[in-house]
Amino acid sequence: MTAFVSLLLALTLPNAPLVCPREKVTVRDEYRGSDVVVVGTVVRATSVPLSRDFQEGTAYLVRVNETLKGKAPAQLRLFSENSGARFPMRSGTKYLLFIDHLERSVIDNCGNSGTVAARRKALATVRRLRQSRDR
Repeated sequence: MTAFVSLLLALTLPNAPLVCPREKVTVRDEYRGSDVVVVGTVVRATSVPLSRDFQEGTAYLVRVNETLKGKAPAQLRLFSENSGARFPMRSGTKYLLFIDHLERSVIDNCGNSGTVAARRKALATVRRLRQSRDR
């Protein structure tokens, strides 16, 4: 849901800075609210200039290593705007990513997405949720 709100704001208010909600979403709630959850490796990061329709930011190409929820293509295109919710990613690094929509997907730092190394507990929770009937 967080990424959907981010996308909505980015599309409707192109010059408004993005701010995360104060309350942190749980891994379980974000898993339930995401269309797709993957572990992926950043293949490429490309700067995107400010335009009439979008904030400046970075476009990422991510190779999907493992799909934990939903149906993900082999590669994802994600966007992170240069705002308070910026989610910088490094090429060659593996990330746990919670994604709401696959078209023009916006990734931000408001939820539980992060490097696999930093989000080991979240990844273990997601794997348990995937196996559980209580999702």
